[in-house]
Amino acid sequence: MLESQGFSETSGNCYPPNANVDRIALYAKNGQVQHAARQLPNGQWTSKLGRELDISHTLAGLEGHTYGFVVAVFEKAEDT
Repeated sequence: MLESQGFSETSGNCYPPNANVDRIALYAKNGQVQHAARQLPNGQWTSKLGRELDISHTLAGLEGHTYGFVVAVFEKAEDT
């Protein structure tokens, strides 16, 4: 799905802030994607929890029993 929107999967585990790149991380548990997070310009990640709650967190900050672990990070250059 993300590939159809211009994203490609990245390799590695370091994602420094880059104002020209949009990044999305996928969290999975038992082989099923449970959650996605988007990187903010300051390097933190943001997630929507529930209907109204947006939170900022580290990439590893949501890993665990509820959402599983980061299984992929996708990125694409921003349109200029």
